[in-house]
Amino acid sequence: MAKTYYTVDDLSVGDILTETVMDESRINMSNLIVPPMVRAVRSTNQAISHDTSTAIQFNATDDFDTDAMHDTVTNNTRITFNTAGVYLLVADVQYTAASDNEQSITIRADGSTSIDSIGHGDVLKNLNLTAIYEFSAAQYVELLTYQNNSGAGARNVTAAFSAVWQGRTTAP
Repeated sequence: MAKTYYTVDDLSVGDILTETVMDESRINMSNLIVPPMVRAVRSTNQAISHDTSTAIQFNATDDFDTDAMHDTVTNNTRITFNTAGVYLLVADVQYTAASDNEQSITIRADGSTSIDSIGHGDVLKNLNLTAIYEFSAAQYVELLTYQNNSGAGARNVTAAFSAVWQGRTTAP
């Protein structure tokens, strides 16, 4: 369920401070203290085939999820935004073995829009990516990984993927 943010009107001298205004102000402050945020985790190895871009399935209990943004069973590759706004996205993928071939990670929105990616051809076991992007309610992101390791075939990964609400670009 999306968090609600209210536009609280300015008060003038002599205006009565109503219970509604106080409640809306309290809700806004509570949402700033605990904003929409999630950290989804892949705790067991997921095999990533050679030469195939694959969405990571986040199967473990989320470290936190304050706005019901991730489900470990249904669409477990997705973080779905219930509250519109600007989000900081942080991705971390750990490969179980170093490779001398290409590997990359991509943050993708709504199944088609690449937000950001990073790739490397050197021997690495970890890739990290941070992006900031504005989303509407009901949009979603996925974390994809790609590896080109034809000599060894599939490679296993574990991962974490976080989204933290930063605010809005316009008033609600």
